[in-house]
Amino acid sequence: VDSSLIPLKENPVKVEGSDFDFREKRAIGSRRDGCYDNTWVLDKNTVVKAEGNLAQLFVRTTEPGIQVYTGNWLSGSPVGKCGRPYNDYEGLALECQALPDSPNKPHFPNTVLRPGERYEQKIIFRFSNN
Repeated sequence: VDSSLIPLKENPVKVEGSDFDFREKRAIGSRRDGCYDNTWVLDKNTVVKAEGNLAQLFVRTTEPGIQVYTGNWLSGSPVGKCGRPYNDYEGLALECQALPDSPNKPHFPNTVLRPGERYEQKIIFRFSNN
């Protein structure tokens, strides 16, 4: 992305060997100090797996991308359900979605919905005990 967080024209880029390469199991905090707020382009039939100390989360979607946000700017947020303010990196959001700036990128999957057209996507979240 550029300085205003708009994807560059050459996006998407390959993750192989980069700080964004999570094709093999690794802790999010092992790179970039765990600081992510980016969209990954998903191959068809990709299953995203997030493991925590208590559970695993599996995500499957028909959406072309998943936004990964690691709570980089949570400090100073309103008090959470635990009765105290959140701190940075106390969360992980996995948001299945279209690719950012899709209307301006003809090579990205189309996101324009015309009158009378139907929009349908599937997102499955499955939790499992560790």
